[in-house]
Amino acid sequence: MDERIIALEERLAYQDKALADLDDVVQGLARQVDQLDRKLSALTEWLRNPGQEVGPPDERPPHY
Repeated sequence: MDERIIALEERLAYQDKALADLDDVVQGLARQVDQLDRKLSALTEWLRNPGQEVGPPDERPPHY
């Protein structure tokens, strides 16, 4: 009986670790989606108003 409990506890520990790892992945993907959503919104706004400058104005390129 003790061996079965130990085996179940080991499986539970691995499942807890797997869930924690998956949660980290999901959180990272959610951050990426938020970033991409902000970029898409900025791009959409720029396309609606093409006269607006994007980025710093009159900045010299780094190779000068």
